[in-house]
This record gives sequence, structure tokens and C-alpha cells, in this order.
Amino acid sequence: MSEVVAAFAANVPPPCRASCCERHGCGVDLRGCSDRRAIVDMDRLAIPLRADQPRCDYLYVGEKDDAAWVVPIELKSGTIGNVNEVLRQLEGGALTADVWLPAECEFDFLPVVAHGKDMPKRAWERLRRLRVRLRGKERSPGITRCGGLLLALLAAGPTSDA
Repeated sequence: MSEVVAAFAANVPPPCRASCCERHGCGVDLRGCSDRRAIVDMDRLAIPLRADQPRCDYLYVGEKDDAAWVVPIELKSGTIGNVNEVLRQLEGGALTADVWLPAECEFDFLPVVAHGKDMPKRAWERLRRLRVRLRGKERSPGITRCGGLLLALLAAGPTSDA
């Protein structure tokens, strides 16, 4: 396990640890991703870092090819309703990562949204314009259908709809 993943994982309460990113028939496929990873089921956090902050579904921190990745993941098995709420959920994941990551670590950052229903073009465009921040990195979400490969999103960056 890399230093970034190990230091992050040490902060994850045991009941919050997960082995996959799937809920209610929607998820992201972790095939091809490194085994050097820590996954947090954000719904299992007993106390949110900020009471008014919604949380994403999962927070993935992993290492692949000497690169560490921090990935807040929001799953929407149905349609994506309120895009601003999705933004706040992804920001909640970034806030948790900011608190739990070592201060002087290098990482790439990509918030991810997986959706199950066809997304109207207008909602997709609004989602693409969102910007999530983590320690000076600002990214638009990677978007995939439920079951999409996380590795494909990481390789393509935030402009894909894999």
C-alpha cells in the first residue's frame, strides 16, 4: 500500500471501510484498478465532518502506476435531479478527503458521477460545468453509466462519459 493510501486508510473508521462502490443497483466497476486502495462508504460515517454538508456515496483513494488518485463518487441509479445537490455531495467527499489525507501528499483528483437513467442533454451539460475543489485542484466530474469502469474515467479525465 502506498504512503498516501496507507495514511488515508489509517483515518478510516473500520465500519466505514468498503470493498466495492455499489449501491441500489448502481456502481462503478473497479476492474483494473490497483489493490492498493481504500474505499469509504460515506453513508456509514457516524458523524459528518460538517453537519450541513451532504456526502457522496463513496470515497476512493487508490494508487495505479505510481499515481495516487482521490475520487469522490456519487451514484444515481435513477435520474439526476438537482445538479447543485450532486455538487454538494461531491464537495462533501472532497472535504472528507482533505481532512484524512496527509498534508504533503501528491495525488490526482477526479470527482465521479455514475447514473442509471438516460440523462437529458441539459442536465448533462450542467453537470459537466460543475467544479469540485480539493487542495487547489479544481475538476469537473467524470460521468459514467452505472457499471462503468472507474479505470476508464481515470485514464480519460473529467471530459468523458464512459
